Amino acid sequence: MTTAARHPLVEDYLRRLSSEAARLPVDQSRELVADIDEHLLAALPGDASEAEVRNVLERLGTPDELVSAAGATLPPPAAAPRRFASPGGAIGCLVVAEVLFITGPLALVVWVVGLVMMARASVWTDREKWRGFLAVGSGFPVVVLLFFASTMVATTCESWSSSDGTSGTTCGGTNWVAIVAWSLTLAYLALQVFTIWGLVRSARRAQRRGDERGDLA
Repeated sequence: MTTAARHPLVEDYLRRLSSEAARLPVDQSRELVADIDEHLLAALPGDASEAEVRNVLERLGTPDELVSAAGATLPPPAAAPRRFASPGGAIGCLVVAEVLFITGPLALVVWVVGLVMMARASVWTDREKWRGFLAVGSGFPVVVLLFFASTMVATTCESWSSSDGTSGTTCGGTNWVAIVAWSLTLAYLALQVFTIWGLVRSARRAQRRGDERGDLA
């Protein structure tokens, strides 16, 4: 028989306690689980029977009761806001706003919705959100500016006249404004792709952690 500290009932109790303690601040959650684990090690001898283990666990109370006593509050079941603040929807709206920038008001509305969704998404840290705002959220106004800059015609013109009395103006030269604008556009789009890739990875990791906590509950 395994020792009481690693008894299946104890392991199951500690797993459920860890899941419930996720409602607490991180430091308080770790302290609570560590205290209960230490208490069980001291209260149960190595050769404790299953009945003795059950009695000790019953005296402790359920994991939910312990967490509630520690000052936890249940998170609000706000399903609709979570869907509204989905990471995929936030990134999608910001990208669509860039693609539809030529539509003006419609793209502006989609852009604002994307910014709000990114601000409310719970899968990203504040630092990640700021990266999203700067690299992806700025896309709509930046693309508009770069588009108009890239379509500017910057040519050089020279007047000429010939010995037979004819004259005219010849325009030519390199459109450096357009070249610079398109170069900046490509660099900016590369930055956006890299940032979106990082945000998607972070969102998936956060969602996996949430699924794991749900499986343990």
